[in-house]
Amino acid sequence: MRFGSRRIRIMGGAIGTAAVWLLSVALVGGQAGPAAPNAAQSQLLAENVFKNITVLRGIPVDEFMGTMGVFSAALGLSCENCHTASSNNWALYGIDTPRKETARRMVRMMADINKQHFGGRQVVTCFTCHQGSSGQPRVTSSLTLLEVLVVPFRAGNLALAERYEAYLSRSQRVRLMDIGRSQLRMAAQLRALHPSVRTPDALQLATALSAGCRTFVTNDRDLPAVPGLAVLQLRNYL
Repeated sequence: MRFGSRRIRIMGGAIGTAAVWLLSVALVGGQAGPAAPNAAQSQLLAENVFKNITVLRGIPVDEFMGTMGVFSAALGLSCENCHTASSNNWALYGIDTPRKETARRMVRMMADINKQHFGGRQVVTCFTCHQGSSGQPRVTSSLTLLEVLVVPFRAGNLALAERYEAYLSRSQRVRLMDIGRSQLRMAAQLRALHPSVRTPDALQLATALSAGCRTFVTNDRDLPAVPGLAVLQLRNYL
């Protein structure tokens, strides 16, 4: 993501997936709709039972419904927030909506992340970033404030600089995290292991690791792989 011509790094927080799965099962059990699948239904594939299944194909009906529960729990949304439907007309759930299209892109993105960085294990999930809310804040280092203010100051555009600073300081979607001694030490360790990494990048990575993040979103092609932290190129998902 960029402000002006400077990049901004956004980090997604760490999570525990087991609790999310248990919560999702409870949510699915409480939703109004078709009866829970029996043993025979569990062998049916989702695309043979429901309409317009484009991404979650090849999985049994009960696993498909459990996945819907995971989405609901991870985003803090109900079925009707994404589907143009009501409990009285299930046929409408097959209609495409903007949020359904977004969800499909996110599912593909998570599959790519887990395949490339975690050997196919389901480490990164919806809950990794959303954490039970569709408005979950992301974390970025306070160094980002310095980076994004350079261009407007150079151009003499003080009003734009003030808008950038106000956004990073007051945003409910991005939390500005101060750099302390622990982050400085960690950044030094990263530079010792990866001599090609510049000090600002090492500080950004150290901030993400100290915040317990599992994903690091950037447009910097040169950042190294860091154990436990998936470095994602934003341009690959837009």
